[in-house]
Amino acid sequence: MSLRRWSPLGKRLLFAAALAAAAYAREGSGDAVNQAIVWLPSGVAIAGLWLLGLGEWWVVALYTVVQRLLLGYDLGVTLPAAVGSTAEAVLGVVVLRRLGFETAFARLRDFLILLVAAATAPVASILASWIGRALFWSGAAMPFYSGWGGWWRMNALGVLVVVPAALTWLATPARPLRARRAVQAALVALGIVAAILGLIRLAPVSATGVMLLTVVLPLSLYAGVRFGPRGAASSGALAAIVVAITTSHGLGPYLSISPSERHAAIQVFELMLVAVPLVFGALIAEREAALVTGEHAEELRRSIQQALPDVTYRIRRDGLCVDLFLPAETEEPIPRSRIVGRNVRDFLQPDAAELVDRTIARVLAERAPVTVEYPLLVEGRRRIREARCVPYGDDEILAVVRDITDRKALEEQFRQSQKMEAVGKLAGGVAHDFNNLLMVIFGYADAIAHAVPAEGPIPSHVRAIRRAAERGAGLTRQLLAYSRQQLLCPKDLDLTAVVEQLGDMLRRLIGEDVRLVTCYESGDLWVRVDRSQMEQVILNLVVNARDAMPAGGELRIATSAVDLDASSASAHDGLHEGAYAALSVQDNGTGMTRDVQARAFDPFFTTKDQGKGTGLGLSMVYGIVKQSGGAVWLDSTPDSGTVVWIYLPRVAAPVETARTAESRSIEPVDATVLVVEDEPVVRELARQVLTNAGYRVLQATDGEQAIEVSRRHAGTIDLLVTDVVMPRLGGRELVRRLLAERPDVRVIFMSGYPDDAQGLGELAGPVGDFLQKPFAPSRLVEAARALLALRAVGDGSTVA
Repeated sequence: MSLRRWSPLGKRLLFAAALAAAAYAREGSGDAVNQAIVWLPSGVAIAGLWLLGLGEWWVVALYTVVQRLLLGYDLGVTLPAAVGSTAEAVLGVVVLRRLGFETAFARLRDFLILLVAAATAPVASILASWIGRALFWSGAAMPFYSGWGGWWRMNALGVLVVVPAALTWLATPARPLRARRAVQAALVALGIVAAILGLIRLAPVSATGVMLLTVVLPLSLYAGVRFGPRGAASSGALAAIVVAITTSHGLGPYLSISPSERHAAIQVFELMLVAVPLVFGALIAEREAALVTGEHAEELRRSIQQALPDVTYRIRRDGLCVDLFLPAETEEPIPRSRIVGRNVRDFLQPDAAELVDRTIARVLAERAPVTVEYPLLVEGRRRIREARCVPYGDDEILAVVRDITDRKALEEQFRQSQKMEAVGKLAGGVAHDFNNLLMVIFGYADAIAHAVPAEGPIPSHVRAIRRAAERGAGLTRQLLAYSRQQLLCPKDLDLTAVVEQLGDMLRRLIGEDVRLVTCYESGDLWVRVDRSQMEQVILNLVVNARDAMPAGGELRIATSAVDLDASSASAHDGLHEGAYAALSVQDNGTGMTRDVQARAFDPFFTTKDQGKGTGLGLSMVYGIVKQSGGAVWLDSTPDSGTVVWIYLPRVAAPVETARTAESRSIEPVDATVLVVEDEPVVRELARQVLTNAGYRVLQATDGEQAIEVSRRHAGTIDLLVTDVVMPRLGGRELVRRLLAERPDVRVIFMSGYPDDAQGLGELAGPVGDFLQKPFAPSRLVEAARALLALRAVGDGSTVA
């Protein structure tokens, strides 16, 4: 039932009518007791103000005034009664609200709050009545406590009888009673009334009859079980009202009690009729709420377990698996029926079984979560599991288990990548210092070659020195290629020659158990690639082929010229009609399945054991070939071997040039060069080379000194030759500051660190160049001439 559809006026009239009906039940009663047993208007007033709000207090006051005046009372009695009734109702509602009362009576706490309100609220009406007596009554003085006990009990019972029944029906949402339940509720109510009336008529007017009236109580308790707190409140109120009315009319066994004790005895029985069903109904509701909460929690737990990819084991202290929760579409390698009821140690390796024992003991002792990792053999393969264990009761734990094999593999790959990064940084540092040494060797070998006659043994010695230095430079490039720090400089190269020059190194790499066979079907094959990158591709493919033949075998490297038409080119992504140079690396090793072939070029994918492969080799090959405009694919058969094909666009053979001869006939030039290098030997070499070429040379050991030299030099500085990494002030910042002071200066950067090339072109612009150490002295002169020639074109002057 709801009051929402009633208008405000209708609600007030209904409130007043309820007060009138409650008062009539007392005014029309008999004389078996000298005072009302239950003062229903107290409960109606509190229930009404709870439902309509404290702002409707005036309805209680106005009704009381009108009712008292109609009954013939004067204002001296009427006004204190109105004030007392209103104060009682307001105080009762305030107490209920402050203590957190809920109208559903689904908690024992709500009954206790109502009990406090019922005991507190009548004090307000009693005090108002006493004050009214003192102010308005002219008769003999009455004692302060006169009649308070009976008054307080009847008002408190009125609150306990009316408030629960009214609020569970009018303030608590509940499902509507269906016809069957409505009939059952009506039958229970009729049963309670019939039982009371039958006992009132038939029971002896004695103590035995009083005890027989308690037979009504089980019916009220049944109502509480069947219909919840609403049934308990309604049945208790009905029983209390019927007993009060019949006793007031001189019926029932309570007439056997002396008049002086009868009133209190009946009220105690009334309290039992109301309180016991309410407490019972609240306890039943709390139990049902706990069951529902438990069901919801269990449903939530199962839903979470279904949503997560983890398996949950419930394990006893002795290791017995009590229960097992599997997520949806997840299967354990061992069926659930074989695990539950068995000891988990039966399925683990000895070391893992000992770990389980220690973990269970630790979790139950520390009462805190513990996470452990343990190995497990699944279909002959070693897997890694992670178990997060928490205590469950006093003698059990819950272990949430997930497979972390893939995660551990990724962690290992990450560690391998970090190792490669560390090796790469080391390689870069070594290459820088080694390149400086090689540059000095190249420079002074050229100086010796220019200083001695062409005949005699010395030039042959110089050539031997240069060949050794070139081999050192090749080793440096290969070291940088391994660490993936090489400077990308595509050039026209003979693919066959690149493979042939790597031959000795490849034979040492593959070992004696593998026979290396090379086949060059088409002679010279010119392609435009970076030499270091191409060497890296060949090295990676050879290493993979070697690892695929653990017992030895034959590794075949072949090059050939291929001309593709449109239909042939469409067979592989990235190919177009035209001329290509083909490189193939073939082994007769273990081969690959289709699934492995599909992922062979994926980064970090490897079939090697943990710690023996990074999964980056073929992915690096794929990236380099794609960058070079080519295509790569593989054909493989399990137990037969693998062949990797690389197609690169073929280019025309380059035209031979005679730069060395040009560099010997250097004509003097009128230009000033500032050389900035922190390595003294390299700086001196650059000075000599540029001086011999006819340039005026200024020197500085770092950027700060170079700025000072520039400011002291009164003439122009046409060219800056600077290292990139130097103490105090590096080459990048030096160029920014020098260009601000001398915007016409041209710049040549030189460095042995490949990463230093990044961004230098943007810094120096089209009038700059970068030379990677080691470089021949002639290369420095050529770069200087080219940059100064650009300047000459720009200002119209002539530079030799």
